[in-house]
Amino acid sequence: MYTLRNATESDAPRLRRLAQLCPPLDVHTPYTYWVLAKYHGKSSFVLEQDGRPVGFITALEAPSAVFIWQIGILPDHRGQGLSYRLIDAVLGYARGVSKPLEVTIAADNDASNAAFTGACQKASAALEALDRVVVTDLDDPTFEEAEIRYRITL
Repeated sequence: MYTLRNATESDAPRLRRLAQLCPPLDVHTPYTYWVLAKYHGKSSFVLEQDGRPVGFITALEAPSAVFIWQIGILPDHRGQGLSYRLIDAVLGYARGVSKPLEVTIAADNDASNAAFTGACQKASAALEALDRVVVTDLDDPTFEEAEIRYRITL
């Protein structure tokens, strides 16, 4: 049995640990997860099984949209439709604040592309590609990461 709840400040270490256990997610600083849980806990959720965290989704509310930042499900819990439950929770939050959702997904991330496409179909929401986001690093001129930014309208 899975339960879903809002993230709280005390979840910050758990969110970081889950990110570590959910490759290929980028793992960020403990402080980053504290900020997300403390200031964006209403739009971020933890999925538990028998009180043990097995997945999460973090989202930040901006003036024009709710931005989904990370989603992770432990490998042994994947393939059960849990990503839909997490995405649907943020869809519900976005509905409540009357804002669209935005998310960036790498073109080759088949799992995320399938999860968001499926969640949008189930929720009768539109998934629209907006633009290509390219991130570079001043310290490493060879680094470039590109993702597609999508808007989900309800």
